[in-house]
Amino acid sequence: MHTLRILFFIGLIATLITGCSDDDKPVVPPEAPTATRTLLIYMASNNSLGREGYDQRDIDEMIRGAKAGFPDNSRVLLFHAATDKSQTLNEVTSDGLVTLRTYDNTTSAISPERINTVISDSRTLAPADDYALVLWSHANGWLAPPEDKNASQQRSFGDDGGKQISIPDLAATLEPWKFSFIYFDCCYMANIESLYEMRHCANWAIGSAIELPANGMDYSINLPLLLASTPDLIGAAEATFNIYDSKTGMMRTCAMSVVNLNALDDLAQATRQVYQQASSPGADYHPQHFTLSSTGSSCFLFDLAHYIDAHSNIDSELLARWHEALNNAVVYHKSTPYLWSTIPLDAHCGLSTFILNTNVSSSTHGYDTLQWWTDVASAKF
Repeated sequence: MHTLRILFFIGLIATLITGCSDDDKPVVPPEAPTATRTLLIYMASNNSLGREGYDQRDIDEMIRGAKAGFPDNSRVLLFHAATDKSQTLNEVTSDGLVTLRTYDNTTSAISPERINTVISDSRTLAPADDYALVLWSHANGWLAPPEDKNASQQRSFGDDGGKQISIPDLAATLEPWKFSFIYFDCCYMANIESLYEMRHCANWAIGSAIELPANGMDYSINLPLLLASTPDLIGAAEATFNIYDSKTGMMRTCAMSVVNLNALDDLAQATRQVYQQASSPGADYHPQHFTLSSTGSSCFLFDLAHYIDAHSNIDSELLARWHEALNNAVVYHKSTPYLWSTIPLDAHCGLSTFILNTNVSSSTHGYDTLQWWTDVASAKF
């Protein structure tokens, strides 16, 4: 194993010296041994997270994890779009990062073109029996990127110098590659709208329905769990949750979920039936907020089960089937008592949703461009 890895790196260095340094030239790597799993960490940190050093802290954690030892025959690649606008694909090793490829930064790190190129390169340079993905950046769930970047800080996934990618575009980009799991090391991605859109991109998703503290997960703890022959997704989610649940005061804030994406079609069907048959909650309904906003006018993320249960005139058997579908989809969910010591998290089923009513347009932040709107939420109207 070690001999193969050394020969691979010697050949790779020779390739990089004589080979390509931008997207216009093909990757011609030496033959690489097939790994059991290659985990690609896609880190878009050309934003406030990078300026404040959170990317480097996580990279240090990755290297510590490598020093402790990854499971045999597994590999970790890191695509890093940094604040200096450099874009590199690296391998995480016990000796640090080994740069495998550099990219022309005239293409945004979160454009479909760049994402496709990086995934393709990662599979060429580190072929494996199984592929997994970590998405690292800012995120704001399903909300489409604003046309006027000065009007709002809301984003879907990613922030590369102010550029974002919408959830439908991200899903369309990732779907052909199909990962075993996607870990969202970013805020708000455990929402039904985004995960339903991405249900064909992976088998499993790990993420948070609320704002995730900027430190995110501890890679030195989670990488061995994610790289195990049978990845311990619940263990990784639990490890992240425990970090923040052990804190006090305002920093005791976290919610984590593990979602079976293959079960979301059944949940969508059950939800559509509820929307078709039941009566929406009345004006006195107070939904469970998942943002610091205390008013529905500026909050777009609410607990899904809390909202469904508030419907009236709902058939008991249908409600039971809906909860069964939810339990099949969300196999793990935990939350701290409060969000930033401000919003009580009395209800947390593991998924958020947007509550659309007659006072809110279906085109709000591009909601009507989502498959969840077409397949499910539009049934209410």
